[in-house]
Amino acid sequence: MIGTLRNLTSDKELKKFTRPLSEVSSFFQEGVSPEVLKQIRQVLVRNLQQDPSLAKIKVVPTPGFPGGYFPRRDLIALGVSNPAVMAHELGHAKNLRKAQLYDKLIAATQSLARLNTIVSLPVTLAIKALVRNSDTQREVFNILSGTSAALAAPALSEELGASMEAIKEAPDKLQALKTLIPAFLTHVATSAFPVAIYQSGKLL
Repeated sequence: MIGTLRNLTSDKELKKFTRPLSEVSSFFQEGVSPEVLKQIRQVLVRNLQQDPSLAKIKVVPTPGFPGGYFPRRDLIALGVSNPAVMAHELGHAKNLRKAQLYDKLIAATQSLARLNTIVSLPVTLAIKALVRNSDTQREVFNILSGTSAALAAPALSEELGASMEAIKEAPDKLQALKTLIPAFLTHVATSAFPVAIYQSGKLL
């Protein structure tokens, strides 16, 4: 069921939208109570008042998938009934919709970062096998580590910005912090993986 954010400002439509999410068991969802639905609606209404163009964003329930904003489709996928997650994805939408060049930068660096994560281990093993000089190895691994950090930086900055915006907008700021800090740390850990692999190459 694909709707729009404008639809979800209706209590009836919001209840219908969150029905498939009610059985989801997740760290990011403690239940679909009337209070949770009220807070999600508050987040939506506040954001749509600030920027009415957001009302056209499509939204789809995706049980088990915490959330994501997809700029090419102008769509929010929401897998949990959590006002902080909704506010976070709206933060991405506000940032990425207004600056196409920025959106392309984020997409390009994310694609390269994902590829870098996949190849980091085989590249490390290849360097250890093909480059005999230990000083040269260390220099190459430092360059690769720095490149990995640079590729991760734009997406991490965007995640941090969306989380800070969500905390500011959230009706329950403590609940937002409990949701968004672990989620951000997960992004950090994922981004740090290739750096850790390349740095470990210096110790092997």
